[in-house]
Amino acid sequence: MKDNLYFQIFKQLIPVFFGLLFGSFLWQNNLLLTLVFVGIIAAMLLIEHYPGDIIALLLGIIMGFIIEIIGTSVVGYQSFTNPDFLGIPMWLPFAWGYALMVMKRIGVIIYENHKHII
Repeated sequence: MKDNLYFQIFKQLIPVFFGLLFGSFLWQNNLLLTLVFVGIIAAMLLIEHYPGDIIALLLGIIMGFIIEIIGTSVVGYQSFTNPDFLGIPMWLPFAWGYALMVMKRIGVIIYENHKHII
């Protein structure tokens, strides 16, 4: 059961690895990277849909947007080299959204299999 648990967690992390990979090569093209992240999100939802995915995704996008706007425009503790929307790259809230969705999915997997972890 542990092997299955670790595989389930690893499977959820695959989109994160792809996001990091594409982000490292496409960070200068905000529109293309945004489309890639939207594609990753769509693929995640089409391949496997967990209850609450859409809520987690939207919450991540909205909260990520707010946090990044506060960090860049309000407080000013960070800046981006290639901003295009209120001081942030347009792809960043989507990265927050799918990151929160992945964390929620992993949390569900761990909770459902907690007896088999130790």
